[in-house]
Amino acid sequence: VAEAISHDATPDEGIALVTRDAARLFAADSARVARFDEDAIVVVGTWGDDAPPVGTRFPREGGRTIARVARTGRSARVSDYGALRGTDAVSAEVVPADYGSGMAAPIVSGGRLWGGLLVIRFAAGTAFTEADELRLEGFAGLIGLAIASSEAERRLRELASTDALTGLANQRSFRDRMAEEVARASRHGHPLSLVLLDLDRFKLVNDRNGHQVGDRVLREAA
Repeated sequence: VAEAISHDATPDEGIALVTRDAARLFAADSARVARFDEDAIVVVGTWGDDAPPVGTRFPREGGRTIARVARTGRSARVSDYGALRGTDAVSAEVVPADYGSGMAAPIVSGGRLWGGLLVIRFAAGTAFTEADELRLEGFAGLIGLAIASSEAERRLRELASTDALTGLANQRSFRDRMAEEVARASRHGHPLSLVLLDLDRFKLVNDRNGHQVGDRVLREAA
């Protein structure tokens, strides 16, 4: 897994590898990766027949392992989901009856809590140990590295193709896109139009109000 991520695996590829191998390593029946939104826990990767589809949203409340990670940023274990379902209303609603035990570890990317990695066993009496929890944290760390690398690459692409002041495509991006559209129109025999917008007498804004106000006008127009 570490080798794949260090060789520019995409976050989706890294998540697929980690969920599969984490489940195998810990003899788990199910594994998933979730992203933490402000109001929900969102499934972004799964392994196992029972796993909820990607995009499924769960509440952040309750005593489930992944919910505790979302609130505290620390790893968590549940030794008996059956007992938890009997005492926690949220868990009783969202945790399937066949879940036995589970554990989850935080995924940190760029110094912030991004999400969590969860593994689950169905059989009762097969609780995970503290040593298991520490090893799971290592797997979650690999996902964090993959996500951080992908986000850094995305930021570099944006810096290379956008104007820093307005956030619009810069001249290089415009020329590249223009060439693509001209070629597409020529290939299909379609007409092509180009709309130009000009801010009349914009120099007067800078002269009368200063360049900071001029920059604000440009951003608003953009």
